[in-house]
Amino acid sequence: NVEFMVEIPTADTVETLAASLSLPARFRQAVMSNLPWTIASLCALMVVILLVVFLPDYLKLRTHPTNAPAQVAAAVKPGQPHANAATTRRPAIDAGPALAKARDLLEQKDIDAAEHEVDRVLAANPADADAVRLRNIITMERKAEKSLTASMDAVTRKDYASAAQSLLQIPADSIFHEQCVSQLGEFRIRIDKDRKRICRRKGRKSVDCIRLTALLAKINDSITTPDETPRPPSPAGP
Repeated sequence: NVEFMVEIPTADTVETLAASLSLPARFRQAVMSNLPWTIASLCALMVVILLVVFLPDYLKLRTHPTNAPAQVAAAVKPGQPHANAATTRRPAIDAGPALAKARDLLEQKDIDAAEHEVDRVLAANPADADAVRLRNIITMERKAEKSLTASMDAVTRKDYASAAQSLLQIPADSIFHEQCVSQLGEFRIRIDKDRKRICRRKGRKSVDCIRLTALLAKINDSITTPDETPRPPSPAGP
């Protein structure tokens, strides 16, 4: 014997609840209640937009294929070299006069200008034997020029032994050889004086005395002609 009391909402109650919701809230409630249909509608709209935008161009390409390969083939006539071959072809150059000019410039000690002429020949023909040999000579002369510059720097410090050692690195067939021999002759006198002073003070068996004695012997060998007899270093004295 249980009694239940049930209160059923009337129509006025439902309308009052719906009317209490604002417009954005009612729109959100409607969207959330129909979310799957909303997503499907958006996807369908995107598909329609893509078809409208891209489908005409795709159909045009399908019905009218490009004829670019035919145009390229027509542009290149039979027997005519391709544009890439024309751009990679090296310009022709007469190697004989260019190398002769390079040798004259090298004799004038204009190493940069001589190197430019040789590089022009090698750019046209990298396998040119004369140009390769002359290029090696220019490389040697650049090293000799650096040794000459190092010698001048040592002279400013009054370090004549180091200056002579830099000059001794210059080959006998270098364009700077005459200048090298002239300077070595001047340095020999100064180095000999230093050797005598050091040998008297430290003894002939000291390292500095032996080093300067050997350096003087090398200087004598480098500046003496084959017909001359090398002059040995004078004794250091008592």
